[in-house]
Amino acid sequence: MRHYITTIMTLLLLVACQGRETAVMEDSNEIFIPLSTRVELTVEDLFLEYRYIPLETCSEALLPDQNHLKALYVRNGRIYVAANDLVYVFDQNGKHLFTLSHKGEGPEEYIGLYHCLVWDNGDISVLAGHSMVNYTSEGAFISRHDFPDLFCRAAIALNDSLYLMRHFEFSKPEFDRFYVMNRYTGELVRSYWHMKRRGFVFWFTDAFCTYQDKILFNEYQNNGIYELAADSASLRYVINVNDRMAPPGFWEQEGLSGMPLRKEWEKQGYICHIPYFVESASTILLRFEGPDEYQQAYACIDKRTHQSKLIKTIRYDDYFRNEPRALFPLGDGWCGILLNAEEVVQKEAFAARFPGLNEESNPVLFIGKLK
Repeated sequence: MRHYITTIMTLLLLVACQGRETAVMEDSNEIFIPLSTRVELTVEDLFLEYRYIPLETCSEALLPDQNHLKALYVRNGRIYVAANDLVYVFDQNGKHLFTLSHKGEGPEEYIGLYHCLVWDNGDISVLAGHSMVNYTSEGAFISRHDFPDLFCRAAIALNDSLYLMRHFEFSKPEFDRFYVMNRYTGELVRSYWHMKRRGFVFWFTDAFCTYQDKILFNEYQNNGIYELAADSASLRYVINVNDRMAPPGFWEQEGLSGMPLRKEWEKQGYICHIPYFVESASTILLRFEGPDEYQQAYACIDKRTHQSKLIKTIRYDDYFRNEPRALFPLGDGWCGILLNAEEVVQKEAFAARFPGLNEESNPVLFIGKLK
């Protein structure tokens, strides 16, 4: 395995970038995924270890539908769930500690929560479009940094003092995709990956995950999984589902935008969205999406052979199974899946693990480490 990882990394040449030049390598390690029969996998098939954490339900912590969730973190013995304009904080056993709720127009408040970043010490940074508002691990205000010319879509820590921010492209026809910012001063350190605005923009949060101290990035309208540094990006994998990738420049076509571009995507049947991605030493678990249900699924991939299995459902025991609505990467092969209470309680034998759970309860958090 060490030889395999070394070989892969040898193929990945990080091209340094200055100013506004693109720094994306052309070559890639392609993973081909055929559209095949979906299978049911057990949690033991997928995960080395796992556990269930029922998230406490109380008046101060009522999680909305998963469609409204922005992020999930496990940091410093706590669980953080960002949803709508709130950040719900639980201890490692699911007991609710407090809810960060500072929406407003004051200097210590945020207009809206588009994403959030939780630091290793538990401090919380709320990405509020044109600003980053920072709070302590207990929710007290620290600082506010405004960047009127940028719109922050997602962010991840590079180290204790710098973070990498993903810019949302609707504000300018041409822009840099990534901005390195100082956590304490709000100062722009550098930016890179210059590109043109897409003709049809999906309002979905881009995703970051970490593996062996590497920052990996996946997104909509792209088949690439990128490895990010403070000044450059390299293409780690290309996810080719059944040779249905959109050609280069498809989303940036001159004279074609909005719904006509979306309809062209649907007509061509391109599979070019990777909303969820998790990597461990031997396994990749990801989600791909195209225009219809047949062209979207979770895939489990063996890194050594590149053999893949499409997942119909995950079986948690003999009584309960489902297809995850979302997959939250937690770092180094760990991921989180929220099991909706109303689905869990329908299977009494499985629900018996969680005394007091009912249809109105918060989800049960499943945390597992990929094989």
